[in-house]
This record gives sequence, structure tokens and C-alpha cells, in this order.
Amino acid sequence: AAQQVLADPSNGTRPPVVVTVSPTSATVPVGGSATFAATVTGSDNTAVTWSVQEGAAGGSVTEGGAYTAPAAAGTYHVVVTSQADVTKSATATVTVVSGSITGTIQ
Repeated sequence: AAQQVLADPSNGTRPPVVVTVSPTSATVPVGGSATFAATVTGSDNTAVTWSVQEGAAGGSVTEGGAYTAPAAAGTYHVVVTSQADVTKSATATVTVVSGSITGTIQ
């Protein structure tokens, strides 16, 4: 069985940490870019860590939420994680399309 991590009892009156990302989805061309914004509530520490779920193959994202699409079309995920509570994160879906084609390339 998995071990449960007990919460600090002094945290009982504080709201939980919640991370949101905006926008929650974007469509960009191959090699294009999009900018995401993160909001953290429930903690004085509003710092976040940005990452691409698929790693370098899914593009890159800066500390400021600026995403650059890879050279391959596909669906990728930009993840923003709270530094105050690393179990809290939000994910934006990025659809990368080649040329002027719309929709998902199978």
C-alpha cells in the first residue's frame, strides 16, 4: 500500500494550493509560439515551474510561460507546477499543426 503523507495540522485553516493555466489549449504552427500564464492561489509562494510533458520532442517553454513548438506536428502538453506544493499542477494542451492544415494529423 502507498504511504499517505499527513498534512501539517497547522495548515487546517488554509485553503489548498490551486494552480491554473491560461489559456488551457492553443493551436500553433510548427515552430510557432504561444504564451501561457499561471496563477497560484492558496499559498504565499506563487512561484511555478514550467515544463513540456513530452520533453524536448514536444517543444520548449521558458520560465515565463513562453512556449515554442517543435518541428513536428502533434499534440503536446505544457505543464505548470507549483513550487509551494509540487503535487499541484495544471496542464495546457497544445496542438501543433503543419502549414495551413487544420485538425489533427494521424
